[in-house]
This record gives sequence, structure tokens and C-alpha cells, in this order.
Amino acid sequence: MPNLQSRLVEVVAGVIRDARGRILLSRRTEGRDLAGLWEFPGGKREPGETAEAALSRELQEELGIETEVGAALIRVPQAYPDKRLVLDVREIRAWRGSARGREGQALVWVPPHKLASYAMPPADRPVVAALEQADRYLVTPEPGDNDDEWLAALSAALAAGVRRVQLRAPELGA
Repeated sequence: MPNLQSRLVEVVAGVIRDARGRILLSRRTEGRDLAGLWEFPGGKREPGETAEAALSRELQEELGIETEVGAALIRVPQAYPDKRLVLDVREIRAWRGSARGREGQALVWVPPHKLASYAMPPADRPVVAALEQADRYLVTPEPGDNDDEWLAALSAALAAGVRRVQLRAPELGA
């Protein structure tokens, strides 16, 4: 059982996509905790440093790229026997340079649907789950008197990219 008084480590990581939509993973090097596992690139946040500044710094140091940090994706608390970790994951809106493992780490570009097949630290697993979720979803209005109009609106939403729909129809029951 983890010690509740154990030290807190704040870590930032980025979801970096290439032009084909693949996501960059980095392999933890020998001599580090959880060596050999794949993770989203990033590193420790220094005291007084914003998450965005820390992530930009870490990605420059580790990969040699300049980044524009985007929206927060997920924050994952994780307890280990000797520490508590909070993983703050951000989308990388844009990046420049050629990503390479500047600290000897292997890198791989992975199609999103294959991320779950990579062995990862426990804190990175919820990130994969978050990436598998639709970025938006539609809650329909209750069907009215005009089924054709209702279905046309639903079709338009699907054509615009909505991939998850919650049907609001309480009269149908469970």
C-alpha cells in the first residue's frame, strides 16, 4: 500500500501527431523506473513552472522539437509504493523539427487504434482510453411530430463528424 505522505511528482506529457495522424511514443531507457515500457513523451515539471512551459522544455530536451502546447486532454493520478504521481497530458497543437531520441530512447509512430497493444506504465493507460473517446457527441432532442426532419438533423450531424450519439427519448423507457 502506498504511503500517503510519499513525495508528489508532477509529470507532463504530450500527444504528438504526425501528418498521417499517428501518435509518437517513447520507450523508457534502461536504468529508469519502468524501463522498456512505452510512454507519451514528456517529463517532470519543475517548481514554479507552468505545465505548458515544462512540456515545451521537456520535448525540446528529449526530442529536439519546438512545440505549441494545446488543450489539456487528461490528468491521471497514480500511486506507487514510493511516490505519488500526477500525469498532466496535453495535446500538441503544432510542432517543428525532426523528432529524435536525444537521450538514447527509441521512438515509434503508432496509429491510434494500435496504442493499446503497447506495454505502458499504469499512468499512461487512461491516456490511451481518453484518446479512444470521441472528441464530441450529440445529445439529440426528443423526437417530435416530424420524423423526417428529426432524421435529417441527425444525418447532418453525422455528416459533420459526430461519431457518438445519445438518444433522448424518455418515452421509450429502459
